[in-house]
Amino acid sequence: MSQILLTTCNTILEAQMLHDHLANHGIVSKIGQENSPYYNKAGFRLGVQIHIEETDLEAARELLLGKDQITCPHCGSNNIRVSLGPTKLLRAINVFLSLFLAMHIGNKNKMECKECKREFTSFR
Repeated sequence: MSQILLTTCNTILEAQMLHDHLANHGIVSKIGQENSPYYNKAGFRLGVQIHIEETDLEAARELLLGKDQITCPHCGSNNIRVSLGPTKLLRAINVFLSLFLAMHIGNKNKMECKECKREFTSFR
């Protein structure tokens, strides 16, 4: 079997997380260039490479595409956003406080579907 390049990650931490995610789904992967500098002599950014078996390419690509997608449990749409509050006034207050205090105020797991306008909790 031949190994092929699946993707290149910016950091070793990102590569290790992807390696573990692939392993959890039964795809054997190998981390390459983990000890190399992040820039080569010409100044081009290198990265940490993830290699997989050629037979696992389609499964790994589908896993990468669906890794961070959250869908609405009510209508199944992917068109969602983080909910800032149920009314416009509460959203405005939440945004103002977040900017003023330089931190997120509210529940980060609360999502809102833009299609059906319903809120739900997402645990990523």
